[in-house]
Amino acid sequence: MPILEKRCLFKIKLKNVKIQGMIRDLSNHLTDQEFFTYVKFFDMILNKKNIDQDLSGEISTHYLSIGDEDSFQRFSRLYDFVEYKDLPVKIIESHYSSGKFSVESYNAKPGNPTKEEISKIYSKIATGKNIKYSESGRMSWAWINVYDATRFLPYEYETSEEIKKVYKGKVDTYLQNLIDGKLSLVKKNYYTFPVLKEAFIRLIEERGMIQLFGRNFVIKEEVYESGNLKKDSNFCIIQTAYALEYLGYLTVNNVWRDDVYGDSNTKYYVALNISVNDNFVDEINNRYKKANPKNIITGFDKSKGVLKFAGEEINLSLKGKETDASLLMNTLFKRDDTDWVYNDEILADWQFNDADKKKAPKNKVYFAAKKINEKVAMKTKIEDLIEFTTEKARINPRYNQIDE
Repeated sequence: MPILEKRCLFKIKLKNVKIQGMIRDLSNHLTDQEFFTYVKFFDMILNKKNIDQDLSGEISTHYLSIGDEDSFQRFSRLYDFVEYKDLPVKIIESHYSSGKFSVESYNAKPGNPTKEEISKIYSKIATGKNIKYSESGRMSWAWINVYDATRFLPYEYETSEEIKKVYKGKVDTYLQNLIDGKLSLVKKNYYTFPVLKEAFIRLIEERGMIQLFGRNFVIKEEVYESGNLKKDSNFCIIQTAYALEYLGYLTVNNVWRDDVYGDSNTKYYVALNISVNDNFVDEINNRYKKANPKNIITGFDKSKGVLKFAGEEINLSLKGKETDASLLMNTLFKRDDTDWVYNDEILADWQFNDADKKKAPKNKVYFAAKKINEKVAMKTKIEDLIEFTTEKARINPRYNQIDE
């Protein structure tokens, strides 16, 4: 359907159709483009979170969409929220002159907003006053560019917790339907949720996100103008992340569009900052173990300082004598239930008294852990057997026996 025809239908809806509320149809599969609009609206416009300071508190619908789509599409997608709250918006000054010309030439047809109504709305715009989101929609009869000129003003109003709860409830219902495979498809196929989840895990694994960055990291993917992933258009990465959050696997801290402007074209990206929870890490690790059954610790000989791992025997001692690396491995092997082992606990396990602890080099345990990983990597190419910082160390749970 041509864009102008769609706009005409949208305008008819504004006047004649009872608004059903967002998301209007919870049984149809959304694109990531559409879903992004809804979750960013909830995040930025209702909860006032993750708002870029450069925006000065004035949010264009451009920031509520990934890829590149007509501003009318974004505007109309959000219009149903008027049922809950008719938000104040600002029409930016640089668009006034083009608006005035359209208003003066506007001829109302039966059933459309009158010229008097349009003039009244424009008078508020021209004097720098805010208007309502619904008024911006009515103004589009005379001035199609009003869609691009409209700015949300989240710091100028409060949204009740009741409205937020209803809105989030609709998103959650949609996510439950996605997880349960109850969504109908329109025009395009999308993976079932188990496949979406598997694709999400595979992406994290292939890039070594947890090994490189820990539990909190950013995933960035290039998308087409439609918002579909270039790498795999059947994979709805945004919806998958929010569905996994709904199930308690992770937290979506922020999601945003990240355009890269070139000399001849623009590349569109979507970025997600997520924090993964223990149960998700356990699932990822068990998936790795099933795919790599040989890459587990099968034993540690304290007397010889020999670690049995990934089918190799790795000597952590030096000429038959204990080293910090062999001592640390022995300690960690006692606590292979993935609990963290702190430096003072480790030194105590090494029979250090208070005087010994004071004399010990500051990063004694840190360098012992580093030495273990270096020796393991030389034989197995695996570089992260021990997870450690300057304060704590543990055996990476993905290399322990598989959880049953």
